[in-house]
Amino acid sequence: YLTKDFEGAYSPLGSIFTFAGARLSDSQVYLFAHNMASGQMFGSLKQFTDEAFLTANPEAYLYTPERVRKLKVEGWTYLQADDPCFSSRESQAQDTARVTLVTCVGYFQTPKRLAVNTKVVETRTAF
Repeated sequence: YLTKDFEGAYSPLGSIFTFAGARLSDSQVYLFAHNMASGQMFGSLKQFTDEAFLTANPEAYLYTPERVRKLKVEGWTYLQADDPCFSSRESQAQDTARVTLVTCVGYFQTPKRLAVNTKVVETRTAF
């Protein structure tokens, strides 16, 4: 997933990925991808650290073959790569499903992560 696309072919962009065994229907989902300087993958997540950008872009969408999830962007935080939230794969019961988009901050092998926190506000069947 770090150097392969979703079909297994080499790609310097890698793939968007989550924990092994995670399901998009879990109450808390973490999605990870590279922070590309070009803005590809999760390279544009850093824009959410600008309050004006966050205010102007309060929603995101997660598309899968089965469903479209509308996400409300609630904010962002910096975390360390070894933060306990990344090591606990247990889904915690919560009233609202949440999706956290995570990417590295800076360059190769940095321990800092940017996490953009969202909640699922609508789910509908895909086209």
